[in-house]
Amino acid sequence: MPTAGEWRRVSEPAYPVGSVENALRILRQLRDRPALRVSEVAAELQVARSTAHRLLAMLVAYEVVVQDPQTRVYTAGPLLAELGLASLRADDMVGVLHPLLEELSRTVGETVHLIVLEGAGANCRFADSVESTRALRTSARIGVVYPAQLTSGGKALLASLGDDQLRRLFPRRRLPQLTERSPATREELFAELEQIRRRGYATNFGESELGIHAVAVVQRTGGGRPVAALALSAPEQRLGPERVPELVAALESVARRARPRLL
Repeated sequence: MPTAGEWRRVSEPAYPVGSVENALRILRQLRDRPALRVSEVAAELQVARSTAHRLLAMLVAYEVVVQDPQTRVYTAGPLLAELGLASLRADDMVGVLHPLLEELSRTVGETVHLIVLEGAGANCRFADSVESTRALRTSARIGVVYPAQLTSGGKALLASLGDDQLRRLFPRRRLPQLTERSPATREELFAELEQIRRRGYATNFGESELGIHAVAVVQRTGGGRPVAALALSAPEQRLGPERVPELVAALESVARRARPRLL
């Protein structure tokens, strides 16, 4: 069996790139200690302080690390937190929310979903679903990806984004449609997103599939970060505008209960 030193040699890259390798070694240092000084980085990397400072400045520029203006020490930045959340978020949320989704589905008698934005955010993915037991029901959609603007959950999450980010996601005026009810233009979508911000929930009345209606609210973490949407879908004859307030209240109750358990 290889020794610890041999394992380390096996795992090291055959052709390391100097500056990339040094940046990764800084991240390894941050894994093992809460804060770093330029002198510590220079000593660890065996480089001049000026070189260490340039490396740290580049990591600051990309929000990989941040520098305290008073103490001048460097700590882990928001990008690392976001990457960690991105890798853990879906599994963590499914574990926390699935029992609550099962309870909600039993209570309202409809299919419920957990929806997350995919990639840059123009699409959304159904991360989890609990299917209604009724004979006439909407189906579970786990793993299915839709354009975000064509689902209630996707629209709820888009409404939590800023205007600049939305313009980057939708650079063209015309939007793809799945039915005649789908938003046809960016202006139409942005007006609806503003309405969603004001009222606190999103709807989908046949915009992704005729005969299927849905309503959704944003699921936030304990710190207030929007990380997913909770959606409820049903055949249109059971989910008209008159039932929306009842279903929104049920979704919001689940979101409030889950929020303290999501970091």
